Amino acid sequence: MNNKILLTPKQKRVLDGIVHLTSKEGHAPTLSEIADWGEISLTMAAKYCRVLEEHGFLIPIKPKGHVRRMFPALLLEGGE
Repeated sequence: MNNKILLTPKQKRVLDGIVHLTSKEGHAPTLSEIADWGEISLTMAAKYCRVLEEHGFLIPIKPKGHVRRMFPALLLEGGE
């Protein structure tokens, strides 16, 4: 993960939500679950996830069917 990248407050909130959902549910959340948790549209959830993925904060999990899940990279690195 690139620690030099500064996230916007909304990006940070989405990332925190993904970490929370992953820890709570025991698996990476879907874009739909991220949108529901963050009370944002599915389109915005996908946009935030795409940016977070580009900066190395998220790792996409190979989809089963049409469901894409996003895993927080910091959990693979042992947290912060």
